[in-house]
Amino acid sequence: MFTLGQSDIITPSAPPMPSVHPAPNNFIPPNGSVIYPQPGITAGPPVDNADGYLDAYYYPMSDIPQVPYPVIPVYNMNQNPHGLCVIITNYHFAEHSDRKGSEIDLQRLLHLFAHLGYDVEHKKDLGSQQMKGYLDDIADRVEHSNADSFVCCILSHGDEDHIFGSDSQVVGIDDLVTPFKGSKCHDLAGKPKLFFIQSCRGGIEDESVEIFESDGRHRQPQHQHTLPSEADFFFGFATTRGCSSYRSQKQGSWYISNLYEVMMEYSRYGIDLLTMHTIVNQRVCEMTATGQTYKQCSAPVSTLRKRVVFT
Repeated sequence: MFTLGQSDIITPSAPPMPSVHPAPNNFIPPNGSVIYPQPGITAGPPVDNADGYLDAYYYPMSDIPQVPYPVIPVYNMNQNPHGLCVIITNYHFAEHSDRKGSEIDLQRLLHLFAHLGYDVEHKKDLGSQQMKGYLDDIADRVEHSNADSFVCCILSHGDEDHIFGSDSQVVGIDDLVTPFKGSKCHDLAGKPKLFFIQSCRGGIEDESVEIFESDGRHRQPQHQHTLPSEADFFFGFATTRGCSSYRSQKQGSWYISNLYEVMMEYSRYGIDLLTMHTIVNQRVCEMTATGQTYKQCSAPVSTLRKRVVFT
């Protein structure tokens, strides 16, 4: 984990807003047209007309061949609470530096998942085997039978496939997740299991690059079908495999701060988790520390079969 200390964050300025013009007669929509939510209206990509503004031409949607949009079902999220959210935050380590700023991430996660309707538990400074034992016990909880889903947040040092315990010993991420697979935890089979992991996944510093662009236990299933044991998982990793993640001592980590802001802002409108995490990716990618060229991109991994909407 690379700690920024008191560095400020630089974010790029917003692009110019497009001016709007009626479509000329016989206007042919260009490829890649964006469909707006207003009924019957769509717009072509903005065109730079050299006056410092971007123009967008509008035309009736009826003039465009319609492509069937797939209807993706939504997981049931009707229980109150939705289920259990556990947060493990390792701050002090036997052989690693303290994770200063992690307490800010913790407070954000406690607030976020309580706000989203979960019972939240928190454990601090667990050794590697303590983490595994704790999550083994959590997977055996009987309350999962009445839950919609399960959430686990882990904040610690790490490498590509491991998390460091406070004893500076590693435990495999797969060892922590396996107890929640459908073949192991029947009460969570077919339900979304969401893991958010704030840790490094290696020591590579991702450099910036200039780009040019246009800018009940043993319950019976309701339907007689089987699911892969690996299905219905979502992993939100703070960074891509092999790379470092960044944390400010005063503002917390880039990933958790943006995850908190985006989910607090958009979950109330019924935006699904994968869409929200795409916004998180965008915001994390736009961040740069003052005087540095290092970048970071959060990395979602999903085997979800439906959309997760926090209602």
